Amino acid sequence: MSSLRMDRRITISILEFDPARKNESVLEASWTISDAKSGPSLDGIKTYKARHVASTDHSNVEKLVATMSALVAKMTDDIAATVLADE
Repeated sequence: MSSLRMDRRITISILEFDPARKNESVLEASWTISDAKSGPSLDGIKTYKARHVASTDHSNVEKLVATMSALVAKMTDDIAATVLADE
């Protein structure tokens, strides 16, 4: 069994996750990446922010949920890219 080593801490704040804007769905978030050992110190913390908007068909719940899910996937890609770039 291998051991998992945590080098970084990622804190995510969802600023907006709204399916009800003018036939658009919005996901906006910010996140910080810090050294897992540094604790609450501000040293070494990097902050990022992204906003994704997609057209939404509010009359179809399945399509609305799929759109919101796709926005979450895009945000996770953004977060993963910043973690990889931080290495």
